[in-house]
Amino acid sequence: MGVKIRNGQVISRPNRLKPEEKASKRIVVADDEKLARMPVVATLKNDGYEIIHEAKDLEELDNIVEMSNPDLVLLDLDWGKGPRQGLDAMERYEKQGIPTNYLIIVDKMMTIL
Repeated sequence: MGVKIRNGQVISRPNRLKPEEKASKRIVVADDEKLARMPVVATLKNDGYEIIHEAKDLEELDNIVEMSNPDLVLLDLDWGKGPRQGLDAMERYEKQGIPTNYLIIVDKMMTIL
């Protein structure tokens, strides 16, 4: 089960990592819509994760991933041109050994799977 956010509020979340493990995870959050990134970033920071960057487009995301080698990339699949772009980015990062996950947003409810 993932983190579920409704109207900017966390309604449920698993607690899988110890605080010291969370602080060591360097995460990039990527979505072309700032309003979609904001609650994700706030929740992760509040839980003790390090957000090293927020990317607003795939070009910026590619540059950040190349320069910073994050522990995890959370990204939107639909960048306005269909989900294939997000899936292609996930495949590129996973080939580099960088774990990825994706965001699903449905009617003001967001789930990180």
